[in-house]
Amino acid sequence: MTKGSLRILIFEDDPAQQAHLKKMLDFPGCELVFADSLYVATQGFKAAPCDISIISMEMEDDEGEELAWWLLDKYPRRQVILTGSELLPEQEELLAS
Repeated sequence: MTKGSLRILIFEDDPAQQAHLKKMLDFPGCELVFADSLYVATQGFKAAPCDISIISMEMEDDEGEELAWWLLDKYPRRQVILTGSELLPEQEELLAS
């Protein structure tokens, strides 16, 4: 990562949401990294950690929640943003971490 650049992980499987986030966040000095599976997200993050992670809590098999907990445990200084239409009580606990 070069000085002044920002890497953002977008963990989302909905193509419309991916396109929306890309349109909002695609600016000079910002590298967007898209992942739609837990394996791809964690392996990519290990290879090149992102500064911010935007995680959909509506992913299949609770992968969004699993990724959020993994990031908070392994990379506690990195920023995590949770998205979704409704947070469950156990997901609200993530926000308090």
